Amino acid sequence: MWVLSIKKHSYQELKDEALKYKTKGEFIKAAKSKYNVASSRGIIDDICSHMTPNKKIWSKAELKIVAKKYKNKSEFRKKSRGAYEAVLKRPDMDEICIHMIKPNWTMIELRAIAEKYITLKEFRENEAAAYQYVIKNKLREKIGSHLQLTVKRWTEEELRQEALKYQTRSEFQQLSNSAYQSARKRSMLDSICEHMTILFHSWTISEIKEEARKYRSRKAFSNGCQAAFSYAQRHKLLDVVCTHMEVQRTTWNFKAIEVLTARYSSRTDFARECASAYNAALKMDIIDTVCKHMPLKKRVWLDDELEQEASKYLTRGEFQRGNINAYSAARKRGLLGEICDHMEFVQTSWSDNMLREEAKKYQTRSKFSNMSSSAYITARKRGILDEICSHMSYVQTTWTDDMLRDEATNYQTRMEFVRGSFNAYQRAAKREILDDICGHMTKGLGSDDDVIYIWKAVGETYRGEQLYKIGVTSERLGSNRILQVSNVHNMLPELTVSQVVSKRASKLEKKLLMLGENPNFEPGLDGYSEFRAFTDAELLAAVEMIEMYADDEKANR
Repeated sequence: MWVLSIKKHSYQELKDEALKYKTKGEFIKAAKSKYNVASSRGIIDDICSHMTPNKKIWSKAELKIVAKKYKNKSEFRKKSRGAYEAVLKRPDMDEICIHMIKPNWTMIELRAIAEKYITLKEFRENEAAAYQYVIKNKLREKIGSHLQLTVKRWTEEELRQEALKYQTRSEFQQLSNSAYQSARKRSMLDSICEHMTILFHSWTISEIKEEARKYRSRKAFSNGCQAAFSYAQRHKLLDVVCTHMEVQRTTWNFKAIEVLTARYSSRTDFARECASAYNAALKMDIIDTVCKHMPLKKRVWLDDELEQEASKYLTRGEFQRGNINAYSAARKRGLLGEICDHMEFVQTSWSDNMLREEAKKYQTRSKFSNMSSSAYITARKRGILDEICSHMSYVQTTWTDDMLRDEATNYQTRMEFVRGSFNAYQRAAKREILDDICGHMTKGLGSDDDVIYIWKAVGETYRGEQLYKIGVTSERLGSNRILQVSNVHNMLPELTVSQVVSKRASKLEKKLLMLGENPNFEPGLDGYSEFRAFTDAELLAAVEMIEMYADDEKANR
């Protein structure tokens, strides 16, 4: 959990800082935190009174000169944004952009323009206005029939040579999709991809039946070929492919279970090694009696012990991988920021190949998520989790009461429990022990909808622009919501602005989300849809919009 500490600046400190700059733009770039503090207090105009406006006042003559450089409005907007936005606000926009407007193209004019180019792509890129007119009026066949589509015509030999460049079909498809699709349509994929590594075997029913015939019981099948067994289990084919197997079922009684449990030193080992006996003990309500000799393994960490343990590691990632129990205990108590103060912040920019290599280290998704959460979350956001985890075994956990209790201690609210470990939550609900194992939890972070915030995701960008999180919370909750979401996404937050507002913050949030570019994170993680990539101008616009909604009276209490 990240702990945010915000320094309180005096009026004179803010005034002295502002005097260093000539424009508000320079101020926000060089000292963004101080700018936001002044902005939230409503003194920004006062301390910036010496500054010259950094917004150019365009004259009509200047706008005409700039506009004449471009053939269409799209090019004008991309290459001269300031002038374009000034033109948009003027009533004489059509006059300034008169050379860009061609409402009455003749067929002769269109043919003359189209004949300059060989491909449709060249026509579109160089004559955008004419191209749009042709497409809109469905004149493609009449004036552009000679234009070639820029699609390569692959020969069979070229496809074979292209396929030899890649090690897997996935890599082939991603880096040369045109060749891949051409080979697929010609039913050549199997022949030209023979040299490639198979990352995921797609089982057929006949293959699973053939594999299952090698075994006399389902347990032997599971141990002998976990991949085929897991596939059959997921697709509910076990009853179909295992009809020849002997039914091995033990009728358990109290004496037999008691003798068996003497072999184990913990309930977890008992459940893993003999699930049928464990489940029978649960149903007979004798689990506490037969397991009374088993000590509880859960360690209770003291704060000093956690600090001492954390001192062994240089980064939080090493701490988490080296001692997950101590790390989890510190996170639940809110001590991570304090005991990890000596650690350096390491931000890994994961490429798809790096994610694949990282995933190969683990045999199950659970292990992957626990030991390398940054890579796991990144893969999930990019939608490649199923691909890079195709080699992993499907593991079905038999939850004991102790395991459920231990799992519940990892969460602060029931909603976090549901999102983080739905299977465990569901199992606890069925056994009617939720109230017992969730007794330590708070009722959640219910929002009063009176505070809007924006925080910067340090080190995270989208298409070259800085990534920010927009959100709504309550004044009484402080930074809890920010910490909660940044923790889930494994990001380091840097508070940009947090403002009490006079109206419903959620309404303002909808307006702010119209700014910037949406990175389109994969659904699932808390707050995934409120991230935006902002330019400096867009961030400044967002801050100014928030100022308009500020409730100064409530904020100054």
